[in-house]
Amino acid sequence: MKFGELLKKIRTDKQMSLRELGKELDVSFTFVDKVEKGVSPASVNFLEKVLNYFPLQKKELIEA
Repeated sequence: MKFGELLKKIRTDKQMSLRELGKELDVSFTFVDKVEKGVSPASVNFLEKVLNYFPLQKKELIEA
């Protein structure tokens, strides 16, 4: 599973909207959407924010 697909699965499993996750990570929800769809690459800064926000899924996210 690709990083964006996994991010979307984790987000939806936690019943979070794109807007909610964007707000929590201090990025636009449209950027989160583009990363999930594989349209935009995830920056190092974004990856760090995601890993810190979802620490229990850290291994899965790194391997994706």
